Amino acid sequence: FVFQFYNLVPTLTVHENVALVKEIAPDALSATKMLEEVGLSDHLKNFPSELSGGEQQRVSIARALAKNP
Repeated sequence: FVFQFYNLVPTLTVHENVALVKEIAPDALSATKMLEEVGLSDHLKNFPSELSGGEQQRVSIARALAKNP
């Protein structure tokens, strides 16, 4: 699921925020692949504050999908 407030870590890049899933789900899918799936492959090195609200929401969706539910 995706939180109403996206709960992205502001000091981590978009890629790092999605890759955090590997800490709790060792069989997690590739962060890069999930970000490609939601159309954010050009923003891997951006920080959450550099994204629009919709883009931040897509990062949260990529993070949820990376967990391989």
